[in-house]
Amino acid sequence: MQFVYDAPSATSTKQHGGCIVTSWDGMDSDGMSGPPWVSYVNCSAGSSYKAKGVAIHGDFQVWLHHGKLSFNGQAVSHMGESFWVAPGAHADLEVTGAAYVAGAKFELDASAEQSTFTSAFVGPKFRNFTYADALANRSNAHLQHDDHICNGSSPSKDFVFGSQTRVDPPGVAVLNCAPSSNPDGNFVWSHFHPFGALYIPFSGEICFAAREVKCIQPGTARWTSANLQYYEYFRKINSTNSEADKVRDLAGVPPSQCQFPNLFAVTNFDGLNGAPGVPNFGDWPLNSHSNKLALGIGPWGVFPKMTVQATKVVVKASTVFVESDELDDEIDALPKLV
Repeated sequence: MQFVYDAPSATSTKQHGGCIVTSWDGMDSDGMSGPPWVSYVNCSAGSSYKAKGVAIHGDFQVWLHHGKLSFNGQAVSHMGESFWVAPGAHADLEVTGAAYVAGAKFELDASAEQSTFTSAFVGPKFRNFTYADALANRSNAHLQHDDHICNGSSPSKDFVFGSQTRVDPPGVAVLNCAPSSNPDGNFVWSHFHPFGALYIPFSGEICFAAREVKCIQPGTARWTSANLQYYEYFRKINSTNSEADKVRDLAGVPPSQCQFPNLFAVTNFDGLNGAPGVPNFGDWPLNSHSNKLALGIGPWGVFPKMTVQATKVVVKASTVFVESDELDDEIDALPKLV
């Protein structure tokens, strides 16, 4: 029902020059029926990770943790900004610092040929998700007050990125400004994500309470299935994180109202598309009423079987699997225009 991407669950850890890439195998690149593939790229000072080629396994998104992220000639430098690439598209990636990669298995094949994107493909080959777009209310992105943290009573903010074409994914970067580190003072009430979701922490700690408590910190992540209702709470870092403070300043929250902010991203979050794309606080599993309250505060439960809805359209690569000489023969046999 949930999966924590931490050191014990990692599939591989590889050294690439001055960078370490930790990877976890997934089941569903969209994170609906199972956890997506995730990699965490962490480079030492003065080092960078570079990869170039075609996304042969499917689409994926790259979030900057700290440092700088360059993608197909564009760059972002704020914690929590990101890029997405379509399946079969070409990507030229460089990470200076640290970044998360999530979705399909992260592999760029330099020898592969890019897929054909015809006029019937009404979507981009890649897209950036920047705070500048949210602040300017462009590219279907905007900044809004967060109604979920402490039931909306904190000065927390959401950078909401809606899908532009239903091909590119929606998501949200959350600036948590609640001052407490206690489960009843810095929380999101019991809910579930009716489409599955991946939590990516950049600053501070996030804990998820159900039968047991699972917590994640920067460098790890957590996926939840649609079937799990849980209570969520946060722990502050209690020290200055200059990268998180920059995002707070961009959001226009005074430091006095948002000291040591938590910052994290959530996938499959479409606040612009209504109920199919946001957490569900209203429906409860039948057994959540009788279960012991999570932490003695909020209910938790499980939907044994649920039909889920995606937050974007399904995109697949279509390939003709024939020998090259056989394909040449078929092409030669086609009628020629005169």
